[in-house]
Amino acid sequence: MSYLDFPRLHFSGLLYNYPNTINNATVNFDPETKLTDSNGAYIYDVASWAPLGSGQIYFQDCVIRGAVDNQGRWIDTGDALIGAEFNTPSPFTPIPNGKDGTFDIPKMVNLDPDWDDRTEFYGMQLQVALPGGATFGGEMSVPQVREMSYDRFALNQTQKGEIHPYQQAGILLGVIENVQWPVADSGSPLLQQFMQACGTSVAVEMTMDLCWSRNGTEASIAGRRYLYGRVYGTLGPVRAGEGPQTIFGRRLQQLRGLGWSAAYAATSKVGSQAFLNIDLGMATPVAVQSWRTDGDPAISGVTIVDSVTVGVVDGTGSFRPFSNGKVSFAPYQYQYESDAKNCILLTNSGVFTIPLATGDAALAATGALALQANGEVVVREASFGIWIQFESVVARAEIDKLNVNVDVLVTQRGNPSPGYQIPGLNAWTWQYSGPNDSTKAVLAPGIVTASYTGATNTRGRTRLEIRALKNRLELQRARIPLDSQMFFFLPAANDPSISYGDYVVDRPHIPPNEIPPPDPPLAGAPLDAPVSVLVWQAFTPPDKPDWHKDILPILGGYSRLYPGMREKLDIGDRATAKGSSLGIAARMNLPVDDPAYMPVTRDLSPAKVKMVADFMTQWAQQPSGNS
Repeated sequence: MSYLDFPRLHFSGLLYNYPNTINNATVNFDPETKLTDSNGAYIYDVASWAPLGSGQIYFQDCVIRGAVDNQGRWIDTGDALIGAEFNTPSPFTPIPNGKDGTFDIPKMVNLDPDWDDRTEFYGMQLQVALPGGATFGGEMSVPQVREMSYDRFALNQTQKGEIHPYQQAGILLGVIENVQWPVADSGSPLLQQFMQACGTSVAVEMTMDLCWSRNGTEASIAGRRYLYGRVYGTLGPVRAGEGPQTIFGRRLQQLRGLGWSAAYAATSKVGSQAFLNIDLGMATPVAVQSWRTDGDPAISGVTIVDSVTVGVVDGTGSFRPFSNGKVSFAPYQYQYESDAKNCILLTNSGVFTIPLATGDAALAATGALALQANGEVVVREASFGIWIQFESVVARAEIDKLNVNVDVLVTQRGNPSPGYQIPGLNAWTWQYSGPNDSTKAVLAPGIVTASYTGATNTRGRTRLEIRALKNRLELQRARIPLDSQMFFFLPAANDPSISYGDYVVDRPHIPPNEIPPPDPPLAGAPLDAPVSVLVWQAFTPPDKPDWHKDILPILGGYSRLYPGMREKLDIGDRATAKGSSLGIAARMNLPVDDPAYMPVTRDLSPAKVKMVADFMTQWAQQPSGNS
């Protein structure tokens, strides 16, 4: 996909997210783990801050705040699209599904308690609603969090300082296929340009952060301050040959400096004028305005620097700025205030258009793109400009059916790189030891393997094939309640000339076998793994499943781990489950990417899902006294 082109639309607003936190720890899946105290209250050190989390995620007060037209000109007024609502299904903005109902609220799903950086969003129906009543949008392909960062926050705007370690930020990419455009005239010339450029598909990029901050204003409601963050992003046309999560673009990666993160870039041309479009929406750190006595900093979202300079690092290692390379965040900062959160929103989503002067285009084509702040290069492209992107970074399968194929794109300086042989990947997993099941990453030879089908073709494409070398998993005690094992794949060796989609190779890389236990708070987890796979144990259901022996251990486990769901429907109770058996079966038979799919967490193997769904369907036809 590509959002770094013309024309494009920029949106921003609030992000509501309410994850369940009981399932953040593997030990909590053990039925013997005590989740509540003698009074029935959830133990914070065990269940954490949101034991009743529903997994719902949606936008709130999100609007189109700016745009770039098909000539590369910035627009923030004078068109009906500016100020248009940008909605997801939510309690406040229901979206009709065309079937006399409304779409389900999207769900946020982590891959595994030992790998909850690989979050996916299911059911992201996106709709732009213009003031005159015209709407357009559709369902976004399932995005997976990329470029997860935990160190985006620095002490103040002028001085580097302490990192607040548990702040999360990430990028999500996807495509709306078969966009539903307005039937009547929308009154927006910009929308007409956008429709013509996009055709049937729209590329979507979203950056999310500040999901917990009080912002120094006490604006967040007590007990809900973690639930609201900010979201900003871009809609643009899809370039031919791109995928939902791959770009014909360039990636700049962190070198050093507190909180600096990756940036994406791509070039566009209007007539003879070339432009560099660069997304700095997550690259620069944001400032901490003050520290509170309870340890929570006040963060508004203002960038730690007001301006940065874009250029290249040439073959001699010198930074050479573009003639128009200095960009400032200040003109695009918008102060948002509400009873849920006060924060700075970026009207351009941090995406800047830089006209390339004579000579700059050639410089950009041969040098490594770089970002300079306060005289120091803090983010730069890998030296050879090779970017290896995986169309999917998350997969799930049963070990006896493990047949995962991942499309891979390799670009060099933003162009497809044919004939490129990607370095191999090694499989790693977690090893548990000690009374508290502390973990360390270890090589996993002889269980699963990953290999490429060959060098890239003329389109810069190849395929990664992940296969099982065994038919059964030998699960450690800590993983038996989950009936699964996590595998992540890392390059066999670091190479500073290339960059993986989330894999930072120009900074010192900690060998995975030296990584400390990641839980809590995920400190030291190998975030750089390009691809992660959750593998379930092989399972053959009994001929005649029994409620107490086969079904209750599954549904009762979910009832225990997800009390927010239990308050609505206690599926661990036999009478309740039987009375709702057809509804349960219907949800379990939905496509896995449907937001109403059950279980929401997608952590039950397909074979067990089918067993429960079939049991419920048959159970509904039996007299109430039968099992």
